Amino acid sequence: MRLPIIILILVSLFCSSCIEESATLSIDGNNPPTFKLSGSGVPHFCVIGEDTGKEEKVWPSNVIWKIEPDAEGRQLGVWSISPLTFGKVPKGYIQTFPKDHPPSPLQEGKKYYFSVPTYGAQGTGMGFTVKGNKTIEINN
Repeated sequence: MRLPIIILILVSLFCSSCIEESATLSIDGNNPPTFKLSGSGVPHFCVIGEDTGKEEKVWPSNVIWKIEPDAEGRQLGVWSISPLTFGKVPKGYIQTFPKDHPPSPLQEGKKYYFSVPTYGAQGTGMGFTVKGNKTIEINN
């Protein structure tokens, strides 16, 4: 009788460890902003672009900062780059845009969108703006 209970416990523990946790995101309100990320997915990339109001929030023409995982970063979940400050490239990542210089500072009144598509779990994103040199999350 004890063996089936032990097997049931082990199977339950195994199954619960396989559950993927969707990525979550928050912003600290500073400019430049720092984002807090959590979840079990592995980022394809992280990108900030000007929000054009279109359904697809970030297009190549409006990207202002993009980082991608290198070989080391592709082994780590979104939690590993948290906290992530705009313009600062975390260990295990490379900046792919702009290629040769830091991103331009965020501008007062403009709307931006931060996107973190992931594999292995659902990614995340958020809109934000700069007001009074503070970043504020906005609904899109």
